[in-house]
Amino acid sequence: MIFKCYFTQIAALMSILFFVSCHTETKNDIDISPIDVSEVENYQIVDSIVIPLPFNLWDWKILKDSTIAFFSQDKDSYCSIYDCKNSCVKYTLARKGKGNEEYLSCNWCKTTDINRIALYDIMRKTLNIYNISQYECKKEKSYLLPTDKDGLARPYTNILQYDAYRFLMKEDGDETNLRLVDLSNNSEMASYHCAFRDGEDGPYTPYDYLFHVVKDKIVLAYCYFNRIEILQIKDDEISPIMAYGENSHFIIPNNFDELKYHTLYIETKSNKFYILRSSDGGEEGEEILVFDVDDNSFSLIKLQNKIKLCGFDIAGNLWGYNESDFGTVIYMYKPLP
Repeated sequence: MIFKCYFTQIAALMSILFFVSCHTETKNDIDISPIDVSEVENYQIVDSIVIPLPFNLWDWKILKDSTIAFFSQDKDSYCSIYDCKNSCVKYTLARKGKGNEEYLSCNWCKTTDINRIALYDIMRKTLNIYNISQYECKKEKSYLLPTDKDGLARPYTNILQYDAYRFLMKEDGDETNLRLVDLSNNSEMASYHCAFRDGEDGPYTPYDYLFHVVKDKIVLAYCYFNRIEILQIKDDEISPIMAYGENSHFIIPNNFDELKYHTLYIETKSNKFYILRSSDGGEEGEEILVFDVDDNSFSLIKLQNKIKLCGFDIAGNLWGYNESDFGTVIYMYKPLP
């Protein structure tokens, strides 16, 4: 009995050491600056693709060869590979079910390589990376997700690949932390703590944020109020270096359905972050705030119409997605001459 108690204490201590001693946790106590837009550029629609399928996308990725990976809640699967040239779904993956290679739950993970996508299953505690072509997909790598003391996967609501083995993983449990994890050996290297939830009861929803990474810089943009934080990954630490927008808490409605959207989506190209924003609190936006990490400047892209997601093809063209009464529309934009 003494040995059993001693072993339990050692196990608990090892768990604490993994999530405390192995990384540096930082808080977002940094100075705030206004978002000063230096340039406004108007974009026009130059092309569009009508897809007669109501995807109701959660996320997407524009691949090579006029192919798009659509991530949505389909009847039987979570991901469709769509051939824009031939206007058809080539195949689906991530079938729902309990069988081998099927998903009990499914979330999207942003990846670094243009023709690779990643999906993770919290229930199965697994993240899978697929190589995608027009005609088939191949699972190239599978990682186990970090677990808690009960052996359950931690509540990761958003994951992004930082490099080959390291991933930025947003954990929304009793606290919200953005963790840098090396999945090759399941070790946490750094963590960034969301201080806005400290002392606040209830779910993370009002303080939810989106994030993306360019080189060693992370942009973190809150979904429901006007705040952007710039973080840096250096020496296996995540450190805040600047913040823009609001510094105070906002009024939270009793009904979270009444929360007004601010940030809708984040994409990157070269050394710039493209932050799709809502101007009226709705789920669509026609303004993209651009942050350049080279000179810490902001500019603004104004679109002709509202979209829900944005992205870039291999040639650097800007695309946007929205729904319509007859399915899905993908728009291509160019700057006005």
